[in-house]
Amino acid sequence: MDKAVEYFRKKGDQYKLELLEDLKGQSISMYHHGQFTDLCYGPHIPSTGRIKAIKLLNVAERTGAGTKRTRCSSASTASRSDQERVGRAPFRLEEAKRRDHRKLGQELELFLLTPAVGSGLPLWMPKGTVIRESLIEFLRDEQRSAV
Repeated sequence: MDKAVEYFRKKGDQYKLELLEDLKGQSISMYHHGQFTDLCYGPHIPSTGRIKAIKLLNVAERTGAGTKRTRCSSASTASRSDQERVGRAPFRLEEAKRRDHRKLGQELELFLLTPAVGSGLPLWMPKGTVIRESLIEFLRDEQRSAV
């Protein structure tokens, strides 16, 4: 846990630090794929051959730049009898729903998502426009100072 906190603090990833705060006392590891590093909380198994049952917890689609990406969340068990135990762990799903940017953005009146325009295209509202423009200006300043 301390190693993960140190890594994400050095990286400046506030979101991951918040997740780590919520996961105190749980088994935490880090997943690496090329230059990408993410949190992984288990428990873990030494081989996928031990998986006997999988429970699909959530499916989400994202479309952008002509591509469609699907993200699935699942839990696996060594036996079907353990499957019910996995289904009784709704905390992580409820926490993810609570932090969903699509829901929060609309509740805070930052943007509006409507199927009439496209679910992935936000219509910026006045408060959201102020934040968006501030971020754009900040990034421009950072790019100028880096040259």
